Amino acid sequence: MSSKDEPAVCSSCNAVINGRIVTALNKKWHPEHFQCHTCRKPIDGAKFHQHDGAVHCVPCFTEHHSPRCHGCGDPITDRVIQALGVSWHAKHFVCGGCKKELGGGGFMEQVC
Repeated sequence: MSSKDEPAVCSSCNAVINGRIVTALNKKWHPEHFQCHTCRKPIDGAKFHQHDGAVHCVPCFTEHHSPRCHGCGDPITDRVIQALGVSWHAKHFVCGGCKKELGGGGFMEQVC
């Protein structure tokens, strides 16, 4: 019997999977067993994140593991600017005088 003929076994419960199979991370799962490490809800769709070896749904990853903007405190889910030892949304990393976005270009820090 070849490996293609062998029944799929769930990586969570080790039972044979009959019906729909979720394949992720080079493993197979019952749909209800491929779940977020944080909220324990099944992950539907193709989007998830890994963090410290665990799988997280997008909302939980965003809330608990995304960098936080130093300007507003919200999670950063797109472009991150690292400056002055902290993370920023591009729209919040601005000149202290004219409030123009610095966008990761050159800037000078002035301590008054």
